[in-house]
Amino acid sequence: SLSGPRVVEPDGRLCVSAMIRPRTPRRGARRTMELLALLKDEFGNAITIRIFGCDTTTEEFQELPQDFEFINHGILTRPEVAALLRSSDLFIDMSDYQAFGRTGLEAMACGTLSAVPNVGGGREYAVDGANGLIIDTLDVVGAFDYIAPLLRDREKLAVMKLRAIETASRYSPDRAAISELLTFAPALSERRATFPKPIRPRVAVLSDTSAPGRDDLPGRGNERLPGPLLQNGLQANWNIRISAAGNLPTPGSAEIAVVQGQVPRQLKDHFEAWQSAWRKAGGRLIYDIGNRPDIVINKPERMCAEAADVITITTGQNLPQDLESKATIVPSFLSRESWVLGDALRAPGSPLKIGYFGTKQNLPDIARIASDLKQVLEQSNAELEIVGPYQNTDPIVGKRVGFFKRRNDPALQHPEFLSWLQEIAQWDIVLVPERTLDPAYKFARSAALGAAVVCADSPDIRGLAKHEENCLLVPDKPGAWTSALRRLLEDHTLRQHLVYNALRTLQEGWIAEQNVDIYDAILKKALNGGH
Repeated sequence: SLSGPRVVEPDGRLCVSAMIRPRTPRRGARRTMELLALLKDEFGNAITIRIFGCDTTTEEFQELPQDFEFINHGILTRPEVAALLRSSDLFIDMSDYQAFGRTGLEAMACGTLSAVPNVGGGREYAVDGANGLIIDTLDVVGAFDYIAPLLRDREKLAVMKLRAIETASRYSPDRAAISELLTFAPALSERRATFPKPIRPRVAVLSDTSAPGRDDLPGRGNERLPGPLLQNGLQANWNIRISAAGNLPTPGSAEIAVVQGQVPRQLKDHFEAWQSAWRKAGGRLIYDIGNRPDIVINKPERMCAEAADVITITTGQNLPQDLESKATIVPSFLSRESWVLGDALRAPGSPLKIGYFGTKQNLPDIARIASDLKQVLEQSNAELEIVGPYQNTDPIVGKRVGFFKRRNDPALQHPEFLSWLQEIAQWDIVLVPERTLDPAYKFARSAALGAAVVCADSPDIRGLAKHEENCLLVPDKPGAWTSALRRLLEDHTLRQHLVYNALRTLQEGWIAEQNVDIYDAILKKALNGGH
């Protein structure tokens, strides 16, 4: 719940809050800070300015106006945002536009008046002058002239805040869910009289997101299999649960167990006894090794592969011959719940930004193309941002971007990491130099960022990546990366062409929710003993 006790500023001050995200141009970070500066100059100690959404130390934030008193709360979790909104009297959104403007509505639910853009979906809930303010966000002075009189009239402000709460209550998820239940309950009861509720086979998933010490993108394993298995299209026929704490399921507690990646260190000592008891209880086993067929050389992983009814893998290459008959290829699809596809290409401007994200395992990939990258940067005004590989050292080329701060709860790592990545990766071009470890996985996630993709040519990527159509494929020869990047930096139309087609490629076939039959077939195959 967003609503809660009102937190009052000391000495009866009013609190004005705003979200600042300078890496997303349409959020209007500079205009927001300019407006807040005008309000602080006008009202002085009568108001407190509180902002959130970015780190004070970032280069982008340092370029914004800061010659006034404010408190920056940095990047907040959803509960922390709600707490801040509850302490505010006015929330200001100076974005160019908002498709809906959920934060504005959430502020209203917290008892805060919202000033929302006059372009976009804010008008669906905000009635100007009644329960909110609708402002021309491209006119800073005009917005100030409209907001300032209300801050002087506290009685009117209090009435409008009450109206805002009343409006937000109509958008309660609970009320929407209850109305749907009341609509469908009679029909469902009648149907169950003829067609009893089916018994769904139980599936217990041990995700490798719970394995400590992994040098990987936070929670990547969750997107590989556990996430897609939880989609609604499967839950209708299967009772699927995730063992987020990393505990092996009790023998007999489910019909199928799904083990993913490396067997967690804390489970290795008794894994052999567990899998034997699991099989004796009639349980079936799926082992997902993803893009790491080499891990089956280790004793616990080899034991798991031999005991499995089905092995899922991204590619059939390098899998030991005696295990090939168990293997089923399952690509690492994207999930609609995790990725926002179809965002507009960044407006042409200077400097253009090239980006890369990965882990320390990808240091050799960066090193292989470093000389080409240096040449491109020296001969243009483009910038290169690198996320991940150089967490504790200076990169050999480009600029290091501070990495996502991992959460203690593995279940939260992946969705929050993806949200963070899509927020900071405001790039025109994205690099995929990997030739091993599932480059198709990397291509899909890079394309989803809405940037033109340049990737190393390899057999494993050609089924998804099409040269000159949705990316540029770069051969392994000197100067090839320099040539490809120069083309994209000089040709905005080509960048647009590649971005549009890459997003269309993903939307037409690389979405987990569109491939529910693949996951359903895996579960059925395992239930039938691998046949």
